[in-house]
Amino acid sequence: MARTGVKFDDTSIQTSTILVRDIEHEGITNKEINSQRLGNREGGKLVDIQYAPRIIRITGTIFGTNRADLETNIDNFLELINRKEKKLDIEYLSGWRRYTVTLARAPYIRPFYAINFAEFEIEFIASNPPFGSALDTSTVEFLNKTIGTFEGTTGIFTGTYPPNPKIQMTINSATSLSKIVFTNLTTGAEITVERDFTAGEVLIIDTHDYTVTVDGSAVDFEGIPPDFELSNDFKVVFTSTAHDVTIKLIYYPLYL
Repeated sequence: MARTGVKFDDTSIQTSTILVRDIEHEGITNKEINSQRLGNREGGKLVDIQYAPRIIRITGTIFGTNRADLETNIDNFLELINRKEKKLDIEYLSGWRRYTVTLARAPYIRPFYAINFAEFEIEFIASNPPFGSALDTSTVEFLNKTIGTFEGTTGIFTGTYPPNPKIQMTINSATSLSKIVFTNLTTGAEITVERDFTAGEVLIIDTHDYTVTVDGSAVDFEGIPPDFELSNDFKVVFTSTAHDVTIKLIYYPLYL
């Protein structure tokens, strides 16, 4: 069986001199539930759910051809993994998943009988965000919407946690297109962009950075960039005489 690929800061740590054995990064172990007691009644009312920083543990063995070579390999390994807020990539059958991590601790043990190997246990903290992300974006596309109100669904988001997509609208043609209103009917969030749109412009609503741009320049808007669930119903209302607009939702799948 092939070993699982692991890279830190774009450098493989699954090599001929480093054998990664166990990777503890899956499952939901960092969920914080805030509930409020209701007087003298049993139980409580759910107030909020948040994810604490995720702890990722990696254990394995580091080798050297002799004692001096082992000590050099250990020093190089410690220098690598001690870099702050770097990418930790873990291989899956369907592709790689990425965490942004900082080293919390990295003890290693050299048994008294060992000359050319040492055991290590790395502990990383993944804080922003505490989820694994695909390395490449996915796109949900709705072509050439020419009616005043378009209603769609995004039930094909992949991943196990709601993404923060970029809503990209390309104005293929427009006559008196003066307002675009995007409403996520599932979450209730709505945003309005009101301006004179022209053919060739690209409107991007970034729900991660909370920015709204047209051709890269910031524009005014009302409301908030909408949040999303894994499955959503939404509508887009165009105020125009005529228009042809391509809508894309571009996102990184997130995994718990």
